Amino acid sequence: MGGYVENILLSHLNQYKEILNEETSKRLKQPLIPDSMSSK
Repeated sequence: MGGYVENILLSHLNQYKEILNEETSKRLKQPLIPDSMSSK
């Protein structure tokens, strides 16, 4: 049971990492960080 749930969580994490990597690479190409974001 536990291993099954862990596998699902891991697959979701991997998808999330890929999305995050795409977003960060897009931001690196066009670095537009609002002041409200950077001040926090």
